[in-house]
Order: sequence, then C-alpha cells, then structure tokens
Amino acid sequence: MATYIKERSFVASLKSVQPGYLAAFDFSRLVEETSTVPAGTGISETFTHVGSDEYSYLTATTKPRDELNFWFLCRRWDNGSESYEIKARHDMFYENPSRLGSLIIEDKRVVIGSFGDTRYVKLHVRPDKSLASTPGWKVQIGTRPLAASDLEKKEAGPVQIIAPNGNPLGVYGRQNFGNDWWAYISCANQNEPLLPMTTQPVQILMKVSQFNMNDPLV
Repeated sequence: MATYIKERSFVASLKSVQPGYLAAFDFSRLVEETSTVPAGTGISETFTHVGSDEYSYLTATTKPRDELNFWFLCRRWDNGSESYEIKARHDMFYENPSRLGSLIIEDKRVVIGSFGDTRYVKLHVRPDKSLASTPGWKVQIGTRPLAASDLEKKEAGPVQIIAPNGNPLGVYGRQNFGNDWWAYISCANQNEPLLPMTTQPVQILMKVSQFNMNDPLV
C-alpha cells in the first residue's frame, strides 16, 4: 500500500526553458507537408509548410497541438521512499479519452559489434493506456525535492524531472525545420555510449493549474 501526499500533488503543463531548447512537452512531432494550388491554365504552385502530427512518444516541440497537462501524484511507499506517478489525459487513450494513462520509460534496442550483439537502453518516454501505478519519478529544484510551498505560484521551477532510472529528462534526436524543431523526451544517460547521439538534459518550467488536490484515482 502507498500513502497519497495531497499537499505535494499537482497538475501542470511542462516546457523546456533550457537555453537553445525552448519548447513545450507534447505527444506530437513536426512533419513537412506539401500542398499544390491549381493555377487554371497556368502553372500550379506547390507550397511546403511545417505541420504537427500526433505521436505516441513524449516530445519537446515548438509547435504543440494543445497545452498538455500532467498529473503528478505524490506517494509515500511501504519502504519509506517518496516519488511521483506521472499521468496524462489524452485522446490517444482511445478506449476512454478521459482516462489518466501512466507515463512509462521504454527501452531502445541497440545492436553493437560485428556479431550483432543486442543491448537495451532506457531512452523513450511514452504514455501507457493502463491505470496501473508507475512510481519512481522525482521532481527537484536545484538539489532538493519539490516542496509543497513551491506549488503556491502559477509557475514553478525551473525544475529537473528525474526518471525512475535515475536520469534527468532531456531531449534526444532533435530534428530541425527552419526555426522550428522537435525531439524525443529522453531519460537516457547523458553520455550513454551505446547511443549515436547524446541526451541534452533540460530545465523545465511547470505551469501549475491545480495543487493540494485529492487523489483523482480514488
């Protein structure tokens, strides 16, 4: 059993405020879209613009589809440790769009060496349709845990969000589209030797919309 800690639980949207990496957190990615406009008897014109496409991984993007809220549910576990479950409500939970799905971390399969040896690296963050608790997330301001007093303001932070594997959230695999860009939200080690690129940890600003709230799962 776990004890719900009401005064440290909250709902917030998230955005990276790391210099050079200013973007919102969303379940979407950027795509280049092309459209053609007929020109009667003349030559048709083709236009290219950057659009946003729903995606089943958590990303940082300069063109979010909506302001996405996350439920940070703080619990004290039987071993005395305290951590968050992080949940989100999104249309991709198509069985029940009102359901709060859990954020989970997912392995990336990496093939190394000339013999095709396989390793798995915890890299991606994605939503899970299950309501099952996924504890282990932490939120820190500097080197200390987020306190109830930090949630009295509409914006809190910057903070670092620490994944259950102990690594701070960052961005990975940035893809640029002119002045816009998107990247995976990563929970990999910053200098993970098995990955072709490095994860850039980011400072995160939280726009708090609810706090000191009852457990929404009961």
